[in-house]
Amino acid sequence: MKRGLITLLGFIFLMTFVIYWDEITRLALLVLYTTLILIVLAILTLGFVGSWLLAEKVRMIRAHRIEAEKSAHVMVVSDNGQSWVRDTDPHATWRNLTDTPQLYVNGQQTMPADWEIELHRLKLAAMAQTRTAATQVIPGQAQLLPAPDERPLDLLTVFTQPTQAYAIIGGQQTGKTWQARHIAAYWVQQGIKPVVIGPKWDRGEWAGCYLIGGGGDFTAVEWGIGVIRKLVEERHADTTTAHKSHPIQPVFFDDWTPIVDAVPNARALVLEATTLYASVNVLLYFILHSDTANAWGVDRKGAALKDNVVKLFITPAYDDNGLIIRSRTQGLIRFAGESVDRPTRLFTAPPPVNGRPSIITPPTEAAAPKSLEAQVLALHRQGETISSIAAAVFGSKGGNQNQQVKDILNKHGVRV
Repeated sequence: MKRGLITLLGFIFLMTFVIYWDEITRLALLVLYTTLILIVLAILTLGFVGSWLLAEKVRMIRAHRIEAEKSAHVMVVSDNGQSWVRDTDPHATWRNLTDTPQLYVNGQQTMPADWEIELHRLKLAAMAQTRTAATQVIPGQAQLLPAPDERPLDLLTVFTQPTQAYAIIGGQQTGKTWQARHIAAYWVQQGIKPVVIGPKWDRGEWAGCYLIGGGGDFTAVEWGIGVIRKLVEERHADTTTAHKSHPIQPVFFDDWTPIVDAVPNARALVLEATTLYASVNVLLYFILHSDTANAWGVDRKGAALKDNVVKLFITPAYDDNGLIIRSRTQGLIRFAGESVDRPTRLFTAPPPVNGRPSIITPPTEAAAPKSLEAQVLALHRQGETISSIAAAVFGSKGGNQNQQVKDILNKHGVRV
């Protein structure tokens, strides 16, 4: 009986399966597709959640690193009440901390971060404990300024060394000429008349110096550069005197930025300054704008202004109205071939006055050339012959015209 019942149920199930085959097949496919879709959705959901968690982890790591970098900094406190602070990032900019925590940059007031205020607190504590230079460096971080026992350099001592060339670099109205005039006044006090070459200056600025140029006269500027070049050539050709035994002759270019744009071959002076000029005690001082200096490669290895020239960088301070605070102007000296900026004491009082400026040319030289004479000198420097110069300047050549060319050249010390 039991076996018959089982057989009957099996027969009924089989008949039902046969009769409803299509419906059962469709139901099975529906279940299968639904299962696959759920699996794919689960995989996508897990992938999205995993990606989001990974991104959050990366953001947290980056935020912690940035926060750590903000805490990685160097502050230097000097005995003159000034201090500098910067991140340890080699591309970071030094910023000055004054006696108040506010920071003024180009007339805009900003409040420092918490770590900067903490540095400011450390600065005041260090100044209260000692008057000697003190350095606060975060443990494990490299020191980016000179040793704590290094006092600010004496600008006059550094910038009056023989066999060197110098550059005074700063922005507009930051006091570049002011500092240069003190150096020139020192040479005047030593009985040496510096030569100042430039397209303009205020009368009375360069007391006791020979002034060449002025009034936008670049012809006179070019001639003055030619005079200095000739002086150097004569000293190198002098076999009776050792190179470093020649008298010191300082030459100031005020300012160098427009000179190189207007005078051909003037730029070569930067390369020749230490190899040819300083070696015979002709000391060149280049006064130029900071943007021009950077364009020439002050911060690039191999550039003449980086490797050959001792540089003074002048950085002004501003009040909340954007006006320059002269008493807070900072000076940093970078020696030739170095990348360390060392603080120096800038001049604040007017330079001493020793006589009126001499609006004349150096001894043994004629007066600055007139326009026609300058044309003759320029053609001669280009290698033109006497006849070709006469034809170009006077429209014809011959005995009289050729003689006039020779007379002009002889007048300016050119032997023909």
